[in-house]
Amino acid sequence: MNLEERKEKIDLTYKQILIIAIAFIGIVFLYYLIAYFIVDKYISKSAINLTFLNTLKNALLILSIAELIIASYLKKLILSKENKSIETACQNYLTANIVSMACCEAVALYGLLVVFLSKDISHFLPFIVISLIGFSIYFPKKRELEDILIKLGI
Repeated sequence: MNLEERKEKIDLTYKQILIIAIAFIGIVFLYYLIAYFIVDKYISKSAINLTFLNTLKNALLILSIAELIIASYLKKLILSKENKSIETACQNYLTANIVSMACCEAVALYGLLVVFLSKDISHFLPFIVISLIGFSIYFPKKRELEDILIKLGI
């Protein structure tokens, strides 16, 4: 594979992962809109036990932070797979980024769950902040893909 084909493959892979990343982030904001419009308009205030709700919220916040840490290990694990070609390396990079961004999105889903249980949209804020911090950490970088390929000698 010549240099031009290699650059083209890197650009294509990066464009694909960039579109996927923007979609993941857009979905988090969509969750917020769903929570805002449904909770405020269609769901009456909750009669759920506040102690249970606070315990659940705290447990999910801890799980959210743990999930972002686990995402780092999952990404490293996927990227450590043997790559025999540029196609395999690019596919592994794409998969690793999708997995890490799915972990970030799951954090927002936990927040949505708490909002639906509590009927209070203010509970969503810490989850959306953690989710967006995760996206900022794991947002795909073209240089990262290039470095992976350089290390492999591809």
